[in-house]
Amino acid sequence: MFNMFKTIVSVKTHFRNFISALFFIKRCKCDDVDEHVEFYTEVPEPEVPVHEEIKSIKPMHCGSHLRYRRSCPACAATRG
Repeated sequence: MFNMFKTIVSVKTHFRNFISALFFIKRCKCDDVDEHVEFYTEVPEPEVPVHEEIKSIKPMHCGSHLRYRRSCPACAATRG
């Protein structure tokens, strides 16, 4: 079933390319976007600046282990 669908798509693409080459049709390369489409697709910058608070990340353990260890004094100092 998938191979048949792939073949149909391939034939459509081949046919479209053949017609385009026959009548010298090329795709429009302009960057003009319809104002209605642009209104719904592009998000404008907000007029009021948005405040984003940056959280400081505190280490959970010292650099000599992969996780926190209760028996390590350096881990207890960084967590405490």
